[in-house]
Amino acid sequence: MVNKIIKNNDLILRILSVKDDKYLVVNCDKLRMPFWISKSEVSNYEIISEDDFLKIKNTTISNYDDLDNFAKKMTNERFGS
Repeated sequence: MVNKIIKNNDLILRILSVKDDKYLVVNCDKLRMPFWISKSEVSNYEIISEDDFLKIKNTTISNYDDLDNFAKKMTNERFGS
């Protein structure tokens, strides 16, 4: 279940970790620290794909080879080569 995206109405969470009867999640809409939530609290949430998540957020992920030189440089500086 780790790294799955779950959705309920407008709330979208990404599961980061699982421990006993809880998930460590991050809210995909708000900039806040990850938090623990019980599995029962999200039992009625639907699992959505990464593609569906990107459609909901109206965004795309660029292919590294399609980036211009400046964007490649920034990517390498921030995330390593």
